[in-house]
Amino acid sequence: MFGIHWLNGRKLVEKQTSELALLSEVVAAARRCAADVSSRHRGNAPDSFKIFNETGRELGQYTLL
Repeated sequence: MFGIHWLNGRKLVEKQTSELALLSEVVAAARRCAADVSSRHRGNAPDSFKIFNETGRELGQYTLL
């Protein structure tokens, strides 16, 4: 399981979890749902997201284009 933290700058906008097995799948899925997350947070839309593993270790930060 992975955790996804949606960020606007350094500010946490929303948290999600993913049960996908591979980090690359989680990143691709997060990019696909970025527009939905942005629409829920008008005026404070995320500009990046971080992925964490089940122990809380940060695996990467990804910028939205």
